Formats: sequence, C-alpha cells, structure tokens
Amino acid sequence: MKKIILSLVALTVLAAATLPAEELVPLKPKLPAPAFIGTPKDIPAGSNIEPPSTKPRPP
Repeated sequence: MKKIILSLVALTVLAAATLPAEELVPLKPKLPAPAFIGTPKDIPAGSNIEPPSTKPRPP
C-alpha cells in the first residue's frame, strides 16, 4: 500500500515538474478597497468612555 502511495506522489511531482512555464499565467486578483481604517483619532466624549487612570498599573 505504501509503495502505491509513494509511486502516485512521485508521478504527481514528476508531472508538475514537467509542466512548461509558457502555460502558466500570473494571477491578478481584484481586491476590494479596505473598509477598516483603524481607531479614530478623536474619540467623542460620552458616558461609556472611562477617563484615563491616574494610578500606576499593578505589577
């Protein structure tokens, strides 16, 4: 069983290696524009935003 699998793998590698480079074409994917820009610089003040802590961070 192992010999059969090994021979199939060898044939696949050999077939892929003999493929001429002329038949290969570069892929040019059309990517969408980025939708996530990042964290806004000026965060509006609101009731759900905590003020910065004045205490040092615990070790």
